[in-house]
Amino acid sequence: MSRRRRFHLRRDGTVRVALPPDERDLLRSLIGQFRHLVAEPDPSDPAVARLQPPAQIDDPDADAEWRALVGDQLRHRRLDAAERVLATLDGADLDDEGVEAWLETLAALRLVVGERVGAFDRAEPDDEPDEIGPLDVAFDWLALLLQLLVEEASGRLDDA
Repeated sequence: MSRRRRFHLRRDGTVRVALPPDERDLLRSLIGQFRHLVAEPDPSDPAVARLQPPAQIDDPDADAEWRALVGDQLRHRRLDAAERVLATLDGADLDDEGVEAWLETLAALRLVVGERVGAFDRAEPDDEPDEIGPLDVAFDWLALLLQLLVEEASGRLDDA
């Protein structure tokens, strides 16, 4: 992937999205799969468990109660954030809420992809898989996007 800037902090404090077309297509595809995973969660899917860790590890009843209270809210929030990313994917200026939606969605996508490639099961964080496949590359790319967006958006804090 090129060193092209994917996000630009603007003078008005917004952050402009400037992803190249191939990266927009990849993100669009990942978000489509993510939306299905969130909208129709399969409790036996490890990626769902990664997105919805127990709130009360030692108390299954309290955890079930918590999920009943906020589970739908969290699911709708994730879906809304993903929709906002899709709506701004082809180039837009993100306000604070837009940046937050992007950060939430990229982080959630990275959790799902990381679970799929076994990134969280490695003995050491720097351990590389025996074979590097497309999802391994996507996992690293999502980390890069998160880093670039945080760096660009945090420039607003430097100016405040």
